[in-house]
Amino acid sequence: MTFDQAPTSAGDLRRILSRTEALLLDFDGPICDVFAGVPAHLVAEQLRTVLADGGHTELPPRS
Repeated sequence: MTFDQAPTSAGDLRRILSRTEALLLDFDGPICDVFAGVPAHLVAEQLRTVLADGGHTELPPRS
């Protein structure tokens, strides 16, 4: 699914994500800026925690 226009509110984003089975993030762009200055291993652990808290328990092993 693609969108011609970016979500304009948190509610829009929440609705889109609630219908999404998979989300691919490209860490070479704006998403990377969100984590600027934070060591990669901490970002990875935080993302694992968020996913696990959301019920996603079949995660790849830590490297």
